[in-house]
Amino acid sequence: LGVSASWEGDAAPIHAVLLERPDLRIEWSCHLPRARAAVRTGGRPELRGTGYVEEIVIEGDPRHIPIRELRWGRFHGGDHWAVWIDWRGEHPLQRAWADGVEVQGARVSDQGVELAAPGPIAFLAPRDVRHGAVAETVFPGKPWLQRLIPASLRHMDEQKWVARATLHAPSGPSDGWALFETVTWP
Repeated sequence: LGVSASWEGDAAPIHAVLLERPDLRIEWSCHLPRARAAVRTGGRPELRGTGYVEEIVIEGDPRHIPIRELRWGRFHGGDHWAVWIDWRGEHPLQRAWADGVEVQGARVSDQGVELAAPGPIAFLAPRDVRHGAVAETVFPGKPWLQRLIPASLRHMDEQKWVARATLHAPSGPSDGWALFETVTWP
């Protein structure tokens, strides 16, 4: 593919079982919640910045995931980082971590994330990264690859944004970037 990349973590990994029932188990591992990343594609100059690496393991039929809307995102700025997961539907779930600590009571909106500690994150002028049916946004123009995604998941609507963001900590604001998305099941 002509791509080389590296990630060097500077934060401890996070591991959580998000759902466990007899017919379905969802395990999430955020191996690198914040990392120094370098990516090179083809003959283009190397891109450097902060990165993120996660893994989701689903045991059971993914067509039976009991949520209607997923809001997920991450923030990197200064010495701070945060990751959040917000499921809405039959099995609501809100989980958030900031600077290595799980934060209770997080509230996610289109404008930001309310965190008790280290403080709220405000999104500033979000711009679209991609929007549309998952099969088309993940594998655009590749119908043979789109068929690898189960039909029930192929038509999920995904909207992903990137934004400058500010975490308002008691010690002062921390400016950085947020990448976040909303996925809606049909």
